[in-house]
Amino acid sequence: MSSAETPPVASSESATAMPQQSLASPIPLRESLRIGVIVGLLSFCVLWTYQSFVTHYSFSGNFGWTLLPGLKFGIPAHEQSHGMTVVTDELGWDGQFYYHLANDPLQRSPETTACIDHPHYRGQRIFFPAMAFLLAKLLGMAIVPPILFFALHWLTISAGVGALAGWLHQQRLSLWWALPWASWWGVLHPTSHGLPDGACDALFILSILALQSQRLLAYSVAATALCLAREGYAVYAFGVWLLSTSTLVKWSNDRRYWASFLLTALPGIVVVAWAAYLQLHLNVPESTPRTPNHPVSLPWVAWYGEVMSGIRNGLSQEVTWQIFAGLLLILVTTRTIVNARSSPTISAGIPYLLLTMCLGKMVWENYSGYPKAMGSIILMGIFLLPKDRSWWLRSMLAGCVLISAQMLFHARVAYPMHYSTAVLARNLGLQQPQPDPTPNRKFDRFDGSIIWQNAQAEIGLPKSLWNAFHRESIPFLVTVENRSPFPWYPMPQHGPMAIHLAVQILDADTQEVLTLQTVPILRVIPLGESLTQVIPIPLPRGRYIVRVTGLQQGNAWFDEINPAMGRRYPLTIR
Repeated sequence: MSSAETPPVASSESATAMPQQSLASPIPLRESLRIGVIVGLLSFCVLWTYQSFVTHYSFSGNFGWTLLPGLKFGIPAHEQSHGMTVVTDELGWDGQFYYHLANDPLQRSPETTACIDHPHYRGQRIFFPAMAFLLAKLLGMAIVPPILFFALHWLTISAGVGALAGWLHQQRLSLWWALPWASWWGVLHPTSHGLPDGACDALFILSILALQSQRLLAYSVAATALCLAREGYAVYAFGVWLLSTSTLVKWSNDRRYWASFLLTALPGIVVVAWAAYLQLHLNVPESTPRTPNHPVSLPWVAWYGEVMSGIRNGLSQEVTWQIFAGLLLILVTTRTIVNARSSPTISAGIPYLLLTMCLGKMVWENYSGYPKAMGSIILMGIFLLPKDRSWWLRSMLAGCVLISAQMLFHARVAYPMHYSTAVLARNLGLQQPQPDPTPNRKFDRFDGSIIWQNAQAEIGLPKSLWNAFHRESIPFLVTVENRSPFPWYPMPQHGPMAIHLAVQILDADTQEVLTLQTVPILRVIPLGESLTQVIPIPLPRGRYIVRVTGLQQGNAWFDEINPAMGRRYPLTIR
């Protein structure tokens, strides 16, 4: 065969060049945007389902209660006039303060300031309250509805998840690497109670992406919003400003030096200006802090102290979480320093990582505290993935999903709380001082009667999309009459010889005990007198048997000694 008839044979070099060139071809931006939008929408559906589960399972479907407004700080009158009520006799949690700011972002009313624990500190984190305020005004609402307040935060987080997924696709990384942050306890738990930390992390994602794409204006806007949402991020913005002024960061469109200088400094300028406004406007000393602890300390001192304290007190689970968070911070910091030369956008995070090492006792002592700070650390680890192939980094990020699942199970399944005004009334009643300190002795007889005062054979719960996990605190009014030849005393409230009223809930079909709630009697019950107390129990839809009786701890149930001192009632909740 002649050479003209011989088919050409590609060399080994050219044969391998085409697939390599194909692999190296950039992914179309439109494709990454499409994936980001899809993931963001799916994320919002999942995250809103989680929020609805928390609200309906633990707060009777009341989004206002989910903010955990506490009795100590109260609620401004204009919010009370629209149905907001306190739900706990304790301090509550921080979401209540940001919600008050959403209805008065400039703190013009002294009443708003009086209902916030630290007006300067909370007011510094004004971005999301201000956005909620503006959105409510645009919609013609008198106040910010709590459901709108939550939706704003979850929409921001969903946008962050979508942006992160689009970036991962652009980097040819699995979209599952967005899960360590999207499912993190420090994102889900605080946001479900109105805290802005998870949404702040989402703004952090947008700031990093703007920096990586060298979009100066986009970065300036995102970073300014970020610093107004959580002031600690000003340290990150400062790192970017240093890199930009030293021309280590190049911006697109050939920005002039003075433009990049001012726009990268804008986040810090706005934060300082806003802090100055708060100081001049409020002109009041900070209210008494909740604890004497400071939010910062020498590097690792507070972390070590809390780990040692947990070990001494046998808090193995809490210690595990604290050690994991510490190791995650060390690993991400180490890998960031190692890869700093490969990209200025990575090295910009070093000051922020060093600041995180200085978190104080008030952060590390609470499993709702340090996980919030770890959200940004997880993100910095994710953004290292294209540069860092270390097995340790990927293992720790995967471990975040497992740790978060354990925390969620602990709080939402194993030990679920339930809040309502009925629970609040019970707790306030138990806090009343007891004028008669006479202790009970061990009784061998219980005579009288005990009934469910407001007994109903059927109770209808509100119908909604979330029927499957909606619970209400059913206020069981229990009335007990003492016909024994001796009084029953309210002391001690707990421990041996304490006298409690009890409601036991059994499954109507299997007779399995589902839950038991007891409360100590509030006052002495002499012979011939009666006492009525409320015993709130959260219940979902179902068929039950309600057992009402009494209990002397360390002795016996009333109806075990005297069957007349106990009643059983059928109950159907629809």
